[in-house]
Formats: sequence, C-alpha cells, structure tokens
Amino acid sequence: MEEIFALWQRDIIRFFRDKARFFGSFAMPFLFLIIFGSGMSGSIRSLLKGADTPSAMASFDYVKFMFPGIIGMVIFTTSIFSALSVVQDREFGYLREILVSPVKRSSIAIGKVLGGTTIAVIQGLLMFVFVPFIGLKINLSIMIKLIPAMFLVAFTLSSIGLLLASSLKTSAGFQMVVQILIFPMLFLSGAFFPITGLPAWMNFLVTINPLTYSVDMFKKIILEADKLDPLLRQAMGLNLTVLGHQVTIFNEALFILICGIIFITCALKKKGIEFCWQRKENETCEKWRKHREFSKWVDSFKCYQKLEDNIAFIQKNGVNEFEKIQKTRENLLKEMLQEFNEGCSKSYYCIAAAVLEIEELEEAFTKAKKDSTGLEIKGKSKVLHSILDEIAGRKNYYLKLRK
Repeated sequence: MEEIFALWQRDIIRFFRDKARFFGSFAMPFLFLIIFGSGMSGSIRSLLKGADTPSAMASFDYVKFMFPGIIGMVIFTTSIFSALSVVQDREFGYLREILVSPVKRSSIAIGKVLGGTTIAVIQGLLMFVFVPFIGLKINLSIMIKLIPAMFLVAFTLSSIGLLLASSLKTSAGFQMVVQILIFPMLFLSGAFFPITGLPAWMNFLVTINPLTYSVDMFKKIILEADKLDPLLRQAMGLNLTVLGHQVTIFNEALFILICGIIFITCALKKKGIEFCWQRKENETCEKWRKHREFSKWVDSFKCYQKLEDNIAFIQKNGVNEFEKIQKTRENLLKEMLQEFNEGCSKSYYCIAAAVLEIEELEEAFTKAKKDSTGLEIKGKSKVLHSILDEIAGRKNYYLKLRK
C-alpha cells in the first residue's frame, strides 16, 4: 500500500504545482460551454419556436443539456492524458528507478491509475464553477450520487490510458494515438448532441463506446432525468436502450466498472511495465548495464550501493523473501528515527538501514541503547552515529548519498 500511496501522492503534487495545467483545464470547457453552447442554444431555441413542437419542448436548454457532457469531456481527457506521465517517466528515467526496485507491477499500475483518477475527479468538480452562469441547480443529493460516478468513470478511463501507455514507447506516439481516439469517442458519446435517430452503423459505434454510458449516467444524475417530461427526456436522448433493454444508472455503472477491470488487467498482461531484472534481455540490455555500472559510483535520490547484491538475492530467493527483509529494515529504521534522531539524521539512518546487514543493524541498535543510557537526544545520536560509522568503514560503505 505504501508504494501505491507514494505514486498517487507524486501525481497529485505534480498536478497542483503545475499552475499552467491547473488553470489551463478551464480553457476548453469554457470555449465549449460558454461560446459553442450559448451559440447553439440560441439557434435551437429559434428552431423550436418556429416549429410546431409540444409545449414541453419549450423548456429545452442546450447549455444545461451540454453541461454533463462537458464534465464527461474533462474527466475523459484528464484521465487519458494522465497516463502520458508513464511514457515520460519511462523516457526520462524516473520509471527506471521504480522498475529496479522490488515494487510489484500491479502496485505501480494501481498507483498511476488512482493518481490519474483523483486528478480527473478534481478537475471535473472544478467545472461546477460554471453552474451559476448557466442557471443549473445542483443540490447535495445530486453531488452524493455524482462524485462516486465520476470516480468510477475516471478509474476506467485512466485504465484505458495506462493500457495505451504500456503499449507505446514515446510521448509523441502516445499523444498522436490519443488525439485519434478522443474526438470520435467524444462526439459519439452524446456529450454534445442527443444520440437519437442515428444511422445503424453510427448507433453501433455509440453502443460500444464506454464514454456513451459515462455521459448518459452524468446526464441522468445532473439533469434528474426521472423528473423530466417523458417527451423532453426522449428528445434529449436520455432513454438509452441496448438490444431493446432500457439502460439504467446501475447498468451503466456496472458496465463501466467491468470495463475498468478489463483494461487495467490488459495493461498488466501487456508487460509494458515490468522490472528490468525480469526481462529476458536483462543481461544484454545496454541501458540496464550502464545503469548498473553508473550506480556503483553515483546515487540519485536513493542509495544504490547494494543494488547488485539485491538483484542477485531476488533472482535467487524471490521478491517475497526480499520484501520480508525490507520490512525488518523498515522496522529497525523506525526505531532509530524514534529514539536516536536529533532532527538532522533522517537521511543518514535511511542509508544505514538500506546498506548494512540486518544483524549489524540490530547489534548497533542494541549497543547504542546500552551506551547512551541517560543521555539527551543529541548525545544518543552521536553514539549511534559512531557505531554505524565504524561498521560502514569496515565494509567500505558510505552512509551518505554519492552525488
């Protein structure tokens, strides 16, 4: 769970630090909703007045009709493009740092998907700043239904993005493929016009489009479709049927959930995300060889002094045994930080816990507790430092990052 949280947290922090991305997310919805929506709304209103239409149709408001589609569009684009970070991390080296670790591939996938899901939901909720300007009434009961639906949709769409990212090697290729997918899926989802009276071939594409059910679910929740006049509901395309069956919100949520599980499973089976030492070409890969050679002398944000030993141990005993040892190291590190950290030794203790043997750490910890009885925290820290330095000196380890 810790690795999943770390990956999720990294994506969230990057989102809030990127001000251009944060504020830029309002641009496209603004253009569609205020400019395109307002223009079309006037045209549709004129057509309805000029035509012999029932009085129920007079209440049709195109901007209100389109708003749930805008929410779907924002969640869709954000979720899909969040997977671009997977491709970028692979290109620029961050993913390499993760892949040389014994973190499970499923944890990496879930962490990235949840990060993209959370960002998409946040950006979707930000769209509600437009609500006062379009005259739409949103109450608490609507939001209680809508937020879980947004999370479910974002999860599935992020899984689609991860599947694409695991299949493509470059950022340019990923963006090209995504651009090809985005507009057909959006326009065939009913986000911008009712999906009624379509040709048979187009109706088939609408039916197999996961975004169709996402947008329809948002519209039924936000517009409270069950309270609308049946004639108006039909005109808005809110009576979605598949094989003669009237699709309910529950049916849509279940379908979207199943799609999400299928896509994230396919992304894992695709093996676009896997450990370097698991690859068949791990002995011949030039990038992997250079990384291992470089790590013998230089660290990045973590210590690599035992990289080769760790790889050899995992290949011989398996990841599960390695994780047990790492858990013991983690517990010893927590004790050191709790009893011997004067406020300046966290990195030092982290490296010591990573490179020294378990028996050496336990021996040093026991001796330090005995020798530092009655001392204040600074004195205790000096005692443990001296013991760990002595052990590291005998084995030619450095208890600091080598830049």
